[in-house]
Amino acid sequence: MALDIPVRANLQYFRCLNDSISSWASHLPILFLASFLAIILSAISGTLLLGSLYAGSAIMILRAQQGEKPRMRDLFGQIIRFVRFFSMNIFIFVFFILGLVIIAVLIFMSSDFFAFLLNAFKQVVTQETPWVIPVGSEHIGKFLEEKNLFWAVVLVACLLFLPGLIFVVKCFYIYLLAADRGVHIDEAYVESRKAVERYGFFRHCALILTALGILIGSVALTRGIADNTFVQFCVFVLFQPLALGIFASAYNQTLCEEARHWESYKQQFSEMRDELQTAHDMQMGLLPQSSPDLPGFALDGTCIPANSVGGDYYAYRWLDEGKTKLGIVVADVSGKAMEAAVTAVRFNEMLRYECQNRVAPADILDGLNDSLEGQIDQATFITCCIAVLDVPTGEVAIASAGHCPPIHLSNRSQFIDLAGYPLGIPALVRPQTPYRVEHLTLAPGDRLVLYSDGVVEAQNAKRNFFDDDRFIRCLERASIDRTPTDLIADLVANVKSFIGNARRTDDITLVILQRDLSPNS
Repeated sequence: MALDIPVRANLQYFRCLNDSISSWASHLPILFLASFLAIILSAISGTLLLGSLYAGSAIMILRAQQGEKPRMRDLFGQIIRFVRFFSMNIFIFVFFILGLVIIAVLIFMSSDFFAFLLNAFKQVVTQETPWVIPVGSEHIGKFLEEKNLFWAVVLVACLLFLPGLIFVVKCFYIYLLAADRGVHIDEAYVESRKAVERYGFFRHCALILTALGILIGSVALTRGIADNTFVQFCVFVLFQPLALGIFASAYNQTLCEEARHWESYKQQFSEMRDELQTAHDMQMGLLPQSSPDLPGFALDGTCIPANSVGGDYYAYRWLDEGKTKLGIVVADVSGKAMEAAVTAVRFNEMLRYECQNRVAPADILDGLNDSLEGQIDQATFITCCIAVLDVPTGEVAIASAGHCPPIHLSNRSQFIDLAGYPLGIPALVRPQTPYRVEHLTLAPGDRLVLYSDGVVEAQNAKRNFFDDDRFIRCLERASIDRTPTDLIADLVANVKSFIGNARRTDDITLVILQRDLSPNS
């Protein structure tokens, strides 16, 4: 199952207008009533409920744009958190005023500039200087030289209006985040600021200016038609949901859509995690649940996938009816995670079949090659090492198909170098060289170690390998009275300590066969 990674939503300016108009036209009566109540109750409460009531209005419009029917109770749904929204009002107001104060101080600190502004405004009041924009290069020099009021107005607008607008734009989503998701003021501002940057600062500027244009334009148009304050107020109330609808649509397109994507992603991730856990349990079920009873020997193994599932595998198989010859198999499927795990499951069934009526490890590898022909992807291969123990004599026959060389720990440690090509390579390119078999006898106290490359190729944060030499030193330091189970636990701990906080990239498999010490030793 592939995860559908959430894609960032796009903020479309004209869709904001279209969504706002559609929801406004479809639910005009209830939105008009909600807007009217929001204004009246805000005035009665001395703006204490201003933020929470407008947040409720925005939620009503948002629900309408999502295809739901707006409910009047949504208008009052945020009043219980009025402190949070009032804090937002104070937060925005204080920082906006603080910016104005700083700019005003800078202006008053410059006496020449202040005198220039004062003189310019006096000229406007007495109509000594008409408000005109110079046309032609011959007028511009004179215009600047006379310090015309136009440039004073432009400068004041840049110093006062633009910084305020920039701050307000960054707070674009703050009320809807607090109302829809219950985010606190500091988190709401941070998320709003990041969302504005993520989806386009100038697009959000355009939306705010459009909303202001709708409100101011509606009042200006009404004044030209009717000189009645109540009518003008009603028109303002009528068009206010249309302006708020722009903000709701932007939120719905971006953060709300993004949140839905992430919820879907988390749901998919949860389902995949359950599937991986099932696959993990299935894979672990293939591994030996206990070691066979071997008179005079101790045997144990472990397999630790790097992910929930992996491609490493080990097994024990009795090769004769009298249970005198035991096959010990360690394999590693190329690839990672689920794909390798599925191949390992298929390999387990093939091994079960190929171990019937075969005792020589090379014959078993040949049979596995024949079974794998055309059954796995051409880019996939399996390395495998098979050791066949003759329990009464302690003799071991070993063959390898491109796997890590086994280690014989006796008076001295040595790698058993066994050349051999991996399993699953197509017959056309596979060498015809037979698998070489190495024979050895385990003396009392000797150990035979089979492992996967996840042990010696484990990497730490500095990209250093655990390597063969460090592995050998860990094995040689182990006391002779350590059982295979104890030794495996020590080795795994050493590997994990070496890796540290670095990401483990490969499965770790270890199988250790040890011959008991003789009673007289």
